[in-house]
Amino acid sequence: MLALIGENKVRLFYGEEKGNTSVSLTYDEFFRNHSKNISKIVLDRSCIDFSLDKIKSSSFYDAFSSLQCKRKISCENERIFLVNKKHISLFSKNDFFIQTNTINDLQLYKNINAIVDEIFLMEYAICELCKTVTVIGDNTWWLYVAEHKSSGIKIVAGLGNGIVYSRLFNERSETERKIIETIKFLTREGLNEDIKIISFCDDLQVENLSIINPGFSSKDIEIDLVQLIESKRITQKFSKDNYIRRFFNENSNYIFSFLVLCFCICIFSFGYLCDEHASLKSFIRINENQLRLSTKDNSKTLSVEINPDNLDYVKSFVDVQSQINNPVQSIKIISDFLKKYSITAEKVFLENDKNDIKIRCTLSFDQLNKLKKFSSDFMKIEINELEKINAEYEELDDSFDKNYGVEICVRLK
Repeated sequence: MLALIGENKVRLFYGEEKGNTSVSLTYDEFFRNHSKNISKIVLDRSCIDFSLDKIKSSSFYDAFSSLQCKRKISCENERIFLVNKKHISLFSKNDFFIQTNTINDLQLYKNINAIVDEIFLMEYAICELCKTVTVIGDNTWWLYVAEHKSSGIKIVAGLGNGIVYSRLFNERSETERKIIETIKFLTREGLNEDIKIISFCDDLQVENLSIINPGFSSKDIEIDLVQLIESKRITQKFSKDNYIRRFFNENSNYIFSFLVLCFCICIFSFGYLCDEHASLKSFIRINENQLRLSTKDNSKTLSVEINPDNLDYVKSFVDVQSQINNPVQSIKIISDFLKKYSITAEKVFLENDKNDIKIRCTLSFDQLNKLKKFSSDFMKIEINELEKINAEYEELDDSFDKNYGVEICVRLK
């Protein structure tokens, strides 16, 4: 059940269609007998003050910092927040507005705060109602005039989604004068252009002012406003929720749509990447097979398998062998020589001006002595010591533990 606490009485809205069924009560009756059954409260009282402060040409971060500073000095009966804007650029400066709402009747605030968490202010429902009548942008000044059964004649002025001024009075004949006074007050608050006046009072005319009369005439405007609140188009502006929860509550539809869009993009991207991964894997497999080539010389006595890892070595090997008269026989002789002395060739190259094959390797002291005694009818070798590999053994007298980097020059006879 929803309770509308007006200036003069309390109205209870209940049933499946809460906006169409209501009961009027006094304040005492409501707080004594019905307050425990209430889920929402809408305030339409003159004890609520509104203040709208403009922050010119500021980044969102600076505006939010200003908001936090104001909240640090706020009272329990105040709510301070940034006014929603239709368009906010995160990369450029904008004009922001900080709204301050204050319930000056502390006893009333304590009473309703003890009953429910969801507390709505009628002024924000009025703002939404005016948007259904005319276009209201972030910088549009507007003024609402209507008669409320629970409170009397009500005038509300705002800028965009912010509330600047709200007043209640009972004398219907004072309406025109109150409107003029309100507009004069708004000029001190920054009104420097035309203001859209939306009136739900019949036959209201103000000299030199254009008034918008909606196409429908509501006999009970409070019902329309309560229905707006029940449709969840109006968010709590005086609840116990913090700013972050209110932000998510106010923008839940947009956030949900954004998350669904992100989820769809992720699924599509994941599927696309899987297809690309499979295609790339197949391409690599095909090209690896193509790169693992096998070639033979004209006599078909020498075959070489080529892959990406040994391409440079094979090229060097082929270049060496192409300059030797009998490469196959040379390979066999050198291979037997290396195998016999357990030598691992680190590099093999051909000296350009001679027909000599040079082999660089690392030998132990024992291997080096054996090679110095080498003799063969097919080949002649020369040994050049390049460096001592085990420098830590330099100071030792025993040379048997030393390794030597050598270059063996092989000349086939």
